[in-house]
Amino acid sequence: PWVTGNQDLGTIKGLSATAAEPLLGRIVYRTHRLVSDSVYAMDADGRDHLRIEGPSDAGPPRWSPDGMRVAVGHQTFDAGGFGDRPASPDDTILDWSRDGQWFAVAVKGRGEHYGVGKVRVDGSDFEALTELAFSHVPKAEWSPDGSQLLVTEPFGRFSAALYLLDAATGDLAPLLNPGVADRGAHWSPGGESVYYVARSRAMGGLRRMDLADRSVHEVNPGWKLRSLFAVSPD
Repeated sequence: PWVTGNQDLGTIKGLSATAAEPLLGRIVYRTHRLVSDSVYAMDADGRDHLRIEGPSDAGPPRWSPDGMRVAVGHQTFDAGGFGDRPASPDDTILDWSRDGQWFAVAVKGRGEHYGVGKVRVDGSDFEALTELAFSHVPKAEWSPDGSQLLVTEPFGRFSAALYLLDAATGDLAPLLNPGVADRGAHWSPGGESVYYVARSRAMGGLRRMDLADRSVHEVNPGWKLRSLFAVSPD
């Protein structure tokens, strides 16, 4: 599969997230500039940039499974003209399930306390899956079969802890302790593995953990990019 990561892009301070759209071969990403931020879509070869009109609300951009819409923060946009669509959940959208039926959302409590929940795309059947256990907004990505969520809890600027969250029961199981991985972690296309960027300077590089036996494999020891944003569907 292809992966995407970030480098020094001059006036752009960084890319918070990208997602590879399976049908159209396009990538959606969010920039952080010194004075403003924006969300763009482009072809996988870097051409045909299109800025999403409207507010670039908090949170990473996510494609709908059919490639027709993009979720950004609390809203969804049409992928052709990026016209505003009906309201999505009250909480920040973290990911769109592969069957197109569910959002994973960040649930904010009082103060800086967050949890992970799920809600149907039409706004019904909201359920908080975790307690308000996180001190920063977590990231969450649906597994291909929709049974689990890969949750990333940020620690500092470039460190994270990883968890597997059962989407039915809310059971939260540690996968990697803080300091082992960078903030970017994603499912393999089949859901049997997780890709992440190692935090350790000794080994470093892009790694893959096979969930069946929790074995870790170096995919690219010379990986110099700081974060992992997405893994292509192939």
